[in-house]
Amino acid sequence: MLQITKEFNAEIAHRLHLHKGACQFIHGHSYKFFITATSEELQNGMIIDFKMLKADIENVIGVWDHSLLLFEGDPLVPFVSALPGVKLYQLSFIPTAENMAVWLGEEMNKLRRGYKVIGMKVYETSTSCAEWRTE
Repeated sequence: MLQITKEFNAEIAHRLHLHKGACQFIHGHSYKFFITATSEELQNGMIIDFKMLKADIENVIGVWDHSLLLFEGDPLVPFVSALPGVKLYQLSFIPTAENMAVWLGEEMNKLRRGYKVIGMKVYETSTSCAEWRTE
């Protein structure tokens, strides 16, 4: 099976409100996302043009760049959402690397562009990542 992988970077802040360690506080990461895709058929010798894959990735992940991700049930949401100059995204899941990997992989596959995302790696730091795979 052939597969391709595209990297995408974003600066994102979040907090894990139920966590008892340092991550319970708002903090940021230089995230790296690695999206792996395959297809049953090649189109012009490619699974998908990397430029088209990049555009799809930007539509799904790009909105998070330079933003604050909070779980919709986080008690800080009402306060932060009232602040001017804050790019806040309320998520239906706690914004851990693991949950982000699953959600992003599934959202990418909803696009149905002739390829299938089979893997999503989310690096919070250069040494820590979560990986979602369909197989």
